[in-house]
Amino acid sequence: MDKGIVMEVLSSGNVIVLTKDGQFLSVKPHSKVEIGEEASFKLLEKDRQYQAIFANHKIRWIASVAAIFLLLLVGIPGWFGLDSNVDKVAAYVTVDINPSVEIAISSKETVLQIEGINEDGKKLVQTIRDSIIGIPVAQATSILLQESEKLGYIKANAEVVISTTRLIEDQTFEKNIEDQVKRAVADQLKKVTNVSITTVETTAQVREDAQKSGLSTGKYAIYLMTKNKNQEISIDRFKNQSISEIAKDRDDLKQILGKNITAEIVEQWHDKQESKNDEKEEKKELKDQGGKQNKNDDQKVDHKKENGKNEEKQEVKIELNQKRTSGNKQDDEIKNDRKEQKDDRNKKDEKDKKDNEKNDGETKHKNQ
Repeated sequence: MDKGIVMEVLSSGNVIVLTKDGQFLSVKPHSKVEIGEEASFKLLEKDRQYQAIFANHKIRWIASVAAIFLLLLVGIPGWFGLDSNVDKVAAYVTVDINPSVEIAISSKETVLQIEGINEDGKKLVQTIRDSIIGIPVAQATSILLQESEKLGYIKANAEVVISTTRLIEDQTFEKNIEDQVKRAVADQLKKVTNVSITTVETTAQVREDAQKSGLSTGKYAIYLMTKNKNQEISIDRFKNQSISEIAKDRDDLKQILGKNITAEIVEQWHDKQESKNDEKEEKKELKDQGGKQNKNDDQKVDHKKENGKNEEKQEVKIELNQKRTSGNKQDDEIKNDRKEQKDDRNKKDEKDKKDNEKNDGETKHKNQ
């Protein structure tokens, strides 16, 4: 898809545009535009050669002067970095059937970009991207649904969820977008049996969280509301199944679908879920801290037991040493007693010997 700044609107319905590479072309825009706005158009290379009007020096000179004046006055958005409301995203719309698709909408209610959220959505977008950039959102929605039917995504009892995320202050703008998309879906699917359409208004924060989770904004909002009714449901189920498939066995989800859900309601459910998540985190932290404390307590008990064992061993050792010391003292005393007794006997024997010798001497003397 080519783009250019509108320099002149022709009576034929065509416009003269200035492209990024400096060419002035006469083209048919995808939507109604005015001088100074950026127009989207599709032009084959062979047509470009015929449409180029560089040969007309007079037109080229006039257009060049007009282009310079326009640059000084308003700037070219995205080309020279000058700020402008042109091409800025004013809202995001998601459409969920089974393919999940997000469309970026300008303040002119035209399509700026389209992206597939899941695999089916990416496959769908590949076939329609070039044909819907720059056209009104209602027309783009019709093309999206037509292609979805061709690819077999739309069946009886389908659940279609449409979400809008407004980035500007104009609430009327969001309501217009929502009504256009819903009307386009209803018109396109009027031949399909029992189609339920749920519209959801969301905030930029909910959209950001949805992107982190890998879901479209609409599907994420439905998940939040279902999760608040039943904490057991898994986000993976919303990633892997369509809303219709999930709703078959879930009364809590059926109570939500088919209604118009405001941003205030979604925000309330979002805040509740955030609070529950925070509460879970706090409990987990306390549990982890408790586990660490128990481990520390166990270590302290083990340490005390070990110290007790060591003290007991030390006491036994001291007692044994005392016994050994006491035993040694008793042995020494016995040895000393025995030595004293021996010494006494030796002294007595010595004395007896001397007395005998003395007596023998006296006897010999008398006999002489």
